[in-house]
Amino acid sequence: HVRLPDAAAGIRHAQQAIALLEETDDIAWLGHAHWALAANLTRCGRYVDAGPLLDRVRALALSCGDTRLEAYAEWTSSWVSLALCDYDAAVEACRRAVEVAPDSLHRAAALTYLGSACKDGAQVGEAIAALEEALRLYHGFTGVGFMEAFARLSLADALLASARPEQAREHALGTIELGENTRWPLIVGRAQRTLGRALRSLGDLAGAEARLREAAATLRGS
Repeated sequence: HVRLPDAAAGIRHAQQAIALLEETDDIAWLGHAHWALAANLTRCGRYVDAGPLLDRVRALALSCGDTRLEAYAEWTSSWVSLALCDYDAAVEACRRAVEVAPDSLHRAAALTYLGSACKDGAQVGEAIAALEEALRLYHGFTGVGFMEAFARLSLADALLASARPEQAREHALGTIELGENTRWPLIVGRAQRTLGRALRSLGDLAGAEARLREAAATLRGS
């Protein structure tokens, strides 16, 4: 499972699930098992190995009409493309995920990944629009702190890239709060780094240095 702290364990469980499900007619769960395997492979940096599996996930999703699984396949494909610096492919995959997302929660997730891909691909305007919509959609849901934190951090970085440091600062602060609430030190450290950059752009050099030092300490400990 992708939430296991040990991705190698996730790979083993997914492989076992695939072996069992291959003997059944449950196409949807077989597709989800392939997706879990691909997602855990990306966590191990094995992006090239994940690509063909995601093609299988997409084919299985289409064969059983599971649009949620199709969205998973598309946005996870974007992770592979981003790792290979193919930003256009990543953005297109996320746009397809947004199109097929079956409900508002999955649309919010797809928009989050779209915004992040656009940010990395220097398409800042689309990034900001996608991430702002994602955050509106997350409002009212519970248990989405991880995804909301990722969306806020991506939005902070996009706003900073578009010369809007004051708004970037506010979203970085919001990300730090969410990261602390969800006990996610990596996102906290990254948000502290973005906050430091925003403060530097605003001319608060002392504050920037303090936040960047905090970021370095947090990231070392994550």
